[in-house]
Amino acid sequence: MTRLPLAPRDEAPPREALPELTSAADAEHEDEPGPPAAPALDATSARRRVWAWRAVLLAGLGLALLPLALAKRVEARALRIHVSEPASVTGVALSWSTGGELVAESEFRFAAGSAPAALSASVPLAPGSYDLATRVERGAASRESRQRVEFRGDEAETTLHLR
Repeated sequence: MTRLPLAPRDEAPPREALPELTSAADAEHEDEPGPPAAPALDATSARRRVWAWRAVLLAGLGLALLPLALAKRVEARALRIHVSEPASVTGVALSWSTGGELVAESEFRFAAGSAPAALSASVPLAPGSYDLATRVERGAASRESRQRVEFRGDEAETTLHLR
């Protein structure tokens, strides 16, 4: 064991006084080559790698959002409903279905003689074809009808004429 000369606290011992610390195992393998060094990346290669990762992340984000883009968007469809002889109308009912499944309903009730000539409604429906069942009540009597309605998605308002 080598003893080092003591130096005052504010002075470091001279470099030559410090022994070189090596282990016996390091000394045995000194001549053998170590693992190959990682190749140095130049700036162009690093930029390409960054852009490749960005492209992969963007493609993954696109794939994750694909189901949302393919799904039919439900939007509020503005309806204008014109009723013939509104003075006798006491109720109007609309039922929207597709494939036999009820999708939406709207119902309006009025006191005798107070129904307006035109009604406005908003129905949440995705673009597509719907079976519309309507019922117009005039006191104790009612009239039911069915029709096919197509929403393309670009209509500002759809007008229905009921008797």
